[in-house]
Amino acid sequence: MNSDDFGMHRAVNDAVVRSIEEGISGSCSLMAPCPGAEHAMRLLRDRPEIPFGIHLTLVCDTPRRRWGPPAAKEEVPSLLDAAGELFTPDRIPELLAQARLDEVEREFRAQIAAVTDAGLAPTHLDWHCLADGGRADVFDLTVALAQEYGLAVRAWLDPARQKVRARRGATGAGSRPARKLLTCCCPHLVLSSAVKSVADVTAVALPTIIRPG
Repeated sequence: MNSDDFGMHRAVNDAVVRSIEEGISGSCSLMAPCPGAEHAMRLLRDRPEIPFGIHLTLVCDTPRRRWGPPAAKEEVPSLLDAAGELFTPDRIPELLAQARLDEVEREFRAQIAAVTDAGLAPTHLDWHCLADGGRADVFDLTVALAQEYGLAVRAWLDPARQKVRARRGATGAGSRPARKLLTCCCPHLVLSSAVKSVADVTAVALPTIIRPG
């Protein structure tokens, strides 16, 4: 089991760490823009054995304690509502209709950098409130970023799984080595490069492992 929303608030952080240390969860996903992100990253630095991903975030769930994009707002205007804030989950269709892919990439890179610049080593990428990124081009962008950074991607829905299966078939599997990954329990894990054997993937409780070329 992977515990999402790590970094949203301190109470969430404490609960996530406890669930991992007590064997309930096997990994977690960190929300870099959120108020509890720095606290979450301190917890991870003190516990380097915890595998974690980056929960790429384009929406804000909490109306009272707002968070914004790590990228400068003037550089990602298509990701913001008329008030200059991140969209709430109930307005995701509006976000997806107006979000420019170059600005999504800028924001995703800022979130990844916030984690890696803190000296942490994530294992995977996934999305907050956007199954497979919410749009095909956002999913493709995330897979490309995963390949660039040597990470995995969680793929949930059939179109995304079929896409990476087709891509793997077209490029061929086993062409590049991959680092050993501690993975989360989720429907499918898309690895950014070839895994030599199942032994190279620890704690996998998945029907299949899909890897892009």
